[in-house]
Amino acid sequence: MITSRFRTVLFVLFAIVSAEAGGPVYSRYGIGDILWFGSSRAWAMGGPGFALRGEGFINMANPAGLSGLLRTRFDGSFGYTSTSSEQGGGNSVYGAGGLQNFAIAIPIDVARGIVLAIGTAPYSAIGYSVRKDDVQSGVASTQFFYGRGGLSAISLGLSASVMPQLHVGLRGEYLYGRVRQLTRIDFQNVTFVDDEVDRSGFYRGLQLTAGGILELPNAIPGIPIAVGITATLPGTATVEQNDVFTALDTVLQTTGDATLPFRLGMGAAARVGDRTNVIVDASYEGWSGAKVFGTVQPELRNALRFSAGIEFLPRTGDVTYLQRLGYRLGAGAAQTYVQLNGVGINDVFATAGVSFPIGPDARLNLGLQYGIRGTTDAGLQKDTYVRLSLGFSASELWFVNFEED
Repeated sequence: MITSRFRTVLFVLFAIVSAEAGGPVYSRYGIGDILWFGSSRAWAMGGPGFALRGEGFINMANPAGLSGLLRTRFDGSFGYTSTSSEQGGGNSVYGAGGLQNFAIAIPIDVARGIVLAIGTAPYSAIGYSVRKDDVQSGVASTQFFYGRGGLSAISLGLSASVMPQLHVGLRGEYLYGRVRQLTRIDFQNVTFVDDEVDRSGFYRGLQLTAGGILELPNAIPGIPIAVGITATLPGTATVEQNDVFTALDTVLQTTGDATLPFRLGMGAAARVGDRTNVIVDASYEGWSGAKVFGTVQPELRNALRFSAGIEFLPRTGDVTYLQRLGYRLGAGAAQTYVQLNGVGINDVFATAGVSFPIGPDARLNLGLQYGIRGTTDAGLQKDTYVRLSLGFSASELWFVNFEED
């Protein structure tokens, strides 16, 4: 009898979640929503900024981009996302916020472009909360689905300029984080026992990323161009998972592996005139065939992302405060790594941002992103989201030797 009831509960729990979902629940699949954040500067231009290099920001997307820093620099930013989810004529709104990144980069040898950077940032995020009234096999119930957590990354990067126009970098990342997904069923029929399944998994693993940036000052007359590329080696994360079945008073503890995919990023940046930058970025993630505990995840596919943006740099010298502001615009589209009911979940978005001077070499970066993900076709949902980013960047002169008279 226990075995029969156990199977019935599992069928209702997991069949319903896979078939229908409410709220921003695409983050339920894989390791959650993958977060692409290279810097506050690039974020407001729609992309990671694989080819961006220079003073004034820390490039967290391509370690080769660190080589342009002349001073010790600090970067930090926070973000908030409001999501409106539509499905079956219903609508719900959710909000969540937190750290986007924090990093410090220290030039070791400016002439050779040797810069060391240490940082931390979210790698993925899971966040949904859904209530659903349903009838399965004549059994009426109310289901509650809840998920929180995600992976974070602690990174250590190093750059060098092997030639005046060729810059390379290497970054190691320790990924870690807990993912919790809870499902509860309240049956209206008293012959069925209400149940709750609380699944919690802790992930940890390592990734290695190599990058390069090639500057082409004469590629187009009067328009310097830089091209960048990064490659992240595939790997595995160890997962320690606990499943707690309340009604059966059962705890299952398992340890296994989860796939960390190969990632490829490419980009180009061009300087048009004295005060305008244009960037184009593209990325690929090989999630198809990814496994968790040795089982291929059928909801996952390879992911693609394309974006482009423009930046109007601030004026310098004896100018007004408004003339010292910087402005950024961008747009992009993504094929996310999630597909459900034979339908791929895609994303389109637009971005904008303003950079405010708040000191001799410090800036406050405000960014806004508006996007639409998914569709209401095939019983799925459409998410309309607005993301706000607030970042701070400043520099200090460290480890500088001054000559004595």
